[in-house]
Amino acid sequence: MNDDMLVKISELVQQEQDNAAIKWGKITNSDHESYAVMLEEYEECLEELQDIKDFMSDFWGTIRQDCKEPEKMWALKKLSKSCYNLIMEAIQLAGCTEKAMNSICERGVI
Repeated sequence: MNDDMLVKISELVQQEQDNAAIKWGKITNSDHESYAVMLEEYEECLEELQDIKDFMSDFWGTIRQDCKEPEKMWALKKLSKSCYNLIMEAIQLAGCTEKAMNSICERGVI
């Protein structure tokens, strides 16, 4: 991954944190709350990964069965959408993780 991409990802994570802070506050009330929110985002990442696996299989199936291009395109469009969804969920998880770190610092633990 190149440095420019890391900068863009960091900006997206910060934007996610800013949006979440407006809705739910800048810090969490406890580490338990942080964990619960992070777990939800993690599970959503896993769901998207499962969808990606399924759509990869669907695409391979269209290749093996010599399907026409519309069937192949359907699988690829679904795969692409799930990839974007995974990226969004991963950004949310990264934002939650950083919020958890910030919360620990804000509560004066470190």
